[in-house]
Amino acid sequence: MYDKIRNFLLFAGVDQTNYHMVLPKIKQTNRLMLTIASGFATAIIFVMLLLSFFIEGVKSNRLVYLIGFFAILIHFILSAFVAKKHDKLIKPLVYISCSIFYIYGISIGVFTDPGQKTVTFMVMLVLLPMLYIDRPIHSTFLSTCYVVIFIVLCLERKTGSVLSNDIIDAIVFGSFGAFINVICSHHKIQGFIQQQELQEISRIDVLTKMNNQNAFKLDLYSMHRRYHHSLACVYIDVNGLHDLNNDEGHAAGDALLQYVAKQIVECFGHELTYRCGGDEFVAFCPDMDRERLNETIEQLVSEVEKAGYSVAIGYDITRNRLQSINELVEEADFRMQANKNASKKGRK
Repeated sequence: MYDKIRNFLLFAGVDQTNYHMVLPKIKQTNRLMLTIASGFATAIIFVMLLLSFFIEGVKSNRLVYLIGFFAILIHFILSAFVAKKHDKLIKPLVYISCSIFYIYGISIGVFTDPGQKTVTFMVMLVLLPMLYIDRPIHSTFLSTCYVVIFIVLCLERKTGSVLSNDIIDAIVFGSFGAFINVICSHHKIQGFIQQQELQEISRIDVLTKMNNQNAFKLDLYSMHRRYHHSLACVYIDVNGLHDLNNDEGHAAGDALLQYVAKQIVECFGHELTYRCGGDEFVAFCPDMDRERLNETIEQLVSEVEKAGYSVAIGYDITRNRLQSINELVEEADFRMQANKNASKKGRK
């Protein structure tokens, strides 16, 4: 029971591992909502600020509109441009955003018009938890703090039925907002997890757990953005797979492919290594000099031979940024085939 409550408060009811797996997606979504919410709020508050110069009933809120406009404008700039490059700012900006809106709602309801029921703050208590994805314990703590501040200020500045109604509303709407945050966050995170799982199924080779041919084809379109100076393509073909399958069975062939795949990932990393066919693999090496590339290839060949297997390898390195990635892959494949044919002749 304790674990369920803890998981509920810290991770919106989803598994901790899955929560951290989709954390980049949560940050991306929150930054988008920050930009939209702050941009929309900037426009609305600016209009209200202008109206305060012409409408007598809005004039009393002018100072709040003025401060709110500049605060949310700065927040919009940070969300739209700065947080895009520095994602560590996203979480603090979420709390700052909520604080700005809560303070804005409290100011309107307590200072500028204390004789009327507070509406704006109550709306914020329900609306804000639906906008952002956050750990329930954090969002609930933040909204509770502002509810307490609101109640204290109401006790000082409000009287009669307005006072009692506002206090009751703040408690009710604050509790409802906290509940809404848990439900929305849970369903959004669950959706991200399912999306991630589907993406992995479509991109990961079941046998070797490497990126598959589908991932290879998709990544080719963005490969030119992954390097600054040079890009090497290493094409690898496993020798003897067909014979091994015939002589010892497919289980032995699968073990061979899994072993070679493991060594490729250990040498070249997981991100840009792919199983592109039954016995063919490709690895891309951004900005790796030729000497280090040769050393890595030699390391791979050595590790494979230790297990009694062998591979044919060919590689090519971009000569300029005008060379297409497809040409690079084709040349590496051609050199691999030449290496494979030379090995066959040598064995004869």
